[in-house]
Formats: sequence, C-alpha cells, structure tokens
Amino acid sequence: MKAVLRASLKDCNWVDKLPWVMLGIRTAPKEDLQSSSAELVYGQPLRVPGDFVRSTTAPWSATLQRATLLDNARLFAPIPTSRHGLPQSHIPAGLQTADYVFIRHDAHRGPLRPPYEGPFRVLETGDKHFVVDMGGKPERLSVDRLKPAHLDVARPIELTQPPRRGRPPGLVQ
Repeated sequence: MKAVLRASLKDCNWVDKLPWVMLGIRTAPKEDLQSSSAELVYGQPLRVPGDFVRSTTAPWSATLQRATLLDNARLFAPIPTSRHGLPQSHIPAGLQTADYVFIRHDAHRGPLRPPYEGPFRVLETGDKHFVVDMGGKPERLSVDRLKPAHLDVARPIELTQPPRRGRPPGLVQ
C-alpha cells in the first residue's frame, strides 16, 4: 500500500488518495487465488465507479444518473454470512417427555469415570432449563447438560444421590 501511495502521489495529500488506493488493491485480481480479495469476501467482484456509468451516446443527465444509481442500490442484496464459530445446541429426542434424566458432569473427571451422573427425577420441564430433584433439593439445570434416562420398567428405579460438597464429617475440630 505504501508503494502504491508513493507512486500515485504528486503532492503530499495522501489522505485523499487512500480510498482510491484501497479500492484498487481490493479489486485487483490475485493470480494465485484466481479472483480478487473483494470477491472472496463479498462473493462477487466490486463494482468500481466506472461500472455505474453507461457508455452510450445519449446526453448525460443528473436526474437520470441518480435514478440509475438508486435502481442499482435497490437491487443490491447482501450475501448472508456464515457462523462457523458458534456451537449448535443439540437437544436429544424425548427429553421434553422424560421423567428421569442423566446429568453431564462438565468438570474434570478421572480416567474410566462416566461423563453422566444419574438418573435424577424431573420436577419441571422448560424450553431451556429443567428443574431436577437432586437428593431432595430441586436444582435448575440447562437442557444442554441433560439427556433422557431410558430405564428398565421391570426393575425398581434407584435414584442417584448427588456427591457431598464441603468438608467430610468428622474433621471439624
């Protein structure tokens, strides 16, 4: 960019030349990419100011030129961008109707430890959160951490007790 500015400057007013230099860099074809950098970003080549003026023998009219520019601006539709960095939320099938769920433990787990704890009884369902009975205490959990528990109806259901938090009993002095 500095070399292009030096070559195009005849005076020291580089600020006025900068937009034109940037437009030239963006519209210049890249041989290794087989397209221009603007075409990679916008999905089509940029229209430079000379593309807006038709080469006809009709006399130039400011009102006709304005109407042509407005028509071209109305036809322009931006290309929707993609969202690669955002994770997609996945809700397992049957979660909304499940009576029991497994809860994913997101903290560090030792080797050969299961990623889910449970089953736990569902008290309330919602779109984004469930209220789950964890050892007699209701807790609100995100649906991203839950999966439905498919249990054997022939056997009695043994609910899991959540791990104890804090100091173990008997160590108080």
